[in-house]
Amino acid sequence: MLAGIRLRRPLVWIPLLALSLFLFSHLYLLPRNWYSYATRPLWDHSEAPKDHIQHYYAEGVPPDKLCSVHGWSKRETKAELWDATIFSTELDLLLIRLHELSPLVTHFHIIESTTTFTGISKPLLLKQALDSNPSFAPFLPQIRYRTHQGRALRKELGEGPFAVENELRAAMSEFLRQELSEREKKGGQEAPVMLFSDVDEIVSRRTAGLLQACDFGAPMHLGLRDYLYSFEFEAGGTEGAASSWRAMAVQWNEWGRGREEFFRHGKVTERILVESGWHCSWCFRTISEFITKATGYSHTDRLGSRPSAILRPSNIQETICTGSDFFHMLPEAYSWREMVSKWRLLASKSFINAPHLLIEQADNDQFKYLLPGGCVREDSPWRNE
Repeated sequence: MLAGIRLRRPLVWIPLLALSLFLFSHLYLLPRNWYSYATRPLWDHSEAPKDHIQHYYAEGVPPDKLCSVHGWSKRETKAELWDATIFSTELDLLLIRLHELSPLVTHFHIIESTTTFTGISKPLLLKQALDSNPSFAPFLPQIRYRTHQGRALRKELGEGPFAVENELRAAMSEFLRQELSEREKKGGQEAPVMLFSDVDEIVSRRTAGLLQACDFGAPMHLGLRDYLYSFEFEAGGTEGAASSWRAMAVQWNEWGRGREEFFRHGKVTERILVESGWHCSWCFRTISEFITKATGYSHTDRLGSRPSAILRPSNIQETICTGSDFFHMLPEAYSWREMVSKWRLLASKSFINAPHLLIEQADNDQFKYLLPGGCVREDSPWRNE
């Protein structure tokens, strides 16, 4: 495994390798997945896009100048902007997303499944919210909502959660294809710019305006700042503003036409526009929502052989307030420097760059858990101590 690796500082590496060999021979001393994660920089590399596009913005600069400084031309007319996402339980993050993008987006396309990715039945929370929650009422004219009939995993076939997740993403591809077909029948309309991301991957309003005004050459990934548990803890890493990269902007006539499944969550290009928004992972108001996600999303293997310990409410609450890893695992990193930067997250003292709704509603109890100092969740066992 070490063949061909150039060790530039052997005096540093020799003790490290000796320690690794010792621990490898005493696996019972190691936390789960310690050895594979600790040695990842030796055998793995990041698949993240490499062509980082600098993001320029200043208040009051006209669109033609912003397009020019990025090396793009200004569109003759602004394109329609469509947003597409699949929904599980993240009502607050969806509301933040709708508020951030509603001044620019023509349609929000949202699919909600009757099951989690692991096949567990779940209520249609968004359907209920759209029917009765007044916070969503202003966005109803823009929302195109569809439900998806989920299913249980076929474990006898060795099927994993990604099979069900891929079916949901394929359903979104078909949903958009039908919407685009109806639109094309009207004729004479420029293809819309479409934003693809999960609910917790929120594109900023200024980025959306830039993509709407400029011919940016689709497809392009959108680099999002990575946050954990709230907008207090930035997840760090050497990729900086592009640490979350799976969100993307596409245009139907340049990329989507003819593709069987174009609502993707993997890499489609090396191009990525940095500082394009925020990824707020595990940003839930309640501890019960943490448990729902941990048992229902595609990476349930991270629970290992001791899920009851990881899912203990007191453990979850402690990780939220300290910025430590929920699964008690080492950071996923592809260099030693990145691993150190992610080891323990530091609370931010600045809240300049944040979604509009969080600033506008900073005194609203509904969103205080996403702000600095609001780490104790409403169903936390700490509240009873």
